[in-house]
Amino acid sequence: MATRKNGKKLTPAMRAFATFKTKCRNAIIFFRMGDFYEVFFEDAEIVSEVLDLTLTSRTNTNNLVPLVEIPWHVLDGCRKKMLQAGYRVATCEQFESRKTTRDVVCIYTPIRK
Repeated sequence: MATRKNGKKLTPAMRAFATFKTKCRNAIIFFRMGDFYEVFFEDAEIVSEVLDLTLTSRTNTNNLVPLVEIPWHVLDGCRKKMLQAGYRVATCEQFESRKTTRDVVCIYTPIRK
């Protein structure tokens, strides 16, 4: 398993999330995991506050990772609220028929007035 800068080990899913977060540093990453979009670490804390959702956690090799889960069918409304609050949002989707199993498909930017 790969490790983060702080030395904590990452699972394959967390490693993929970290890769996309590096590519899209200034966006909140909505990471598709089955029927949910999951948001981790500092992004989860922001989403929890903005959308008034429960902040939970996931165990990542003996470390708790802040987590917010959003059902796929409410993504549009959640994304709209995040954009209205001034945040950029990136959606990372799963693919079964491609060489890569996940990729960032869209980055949404709030309209500045």
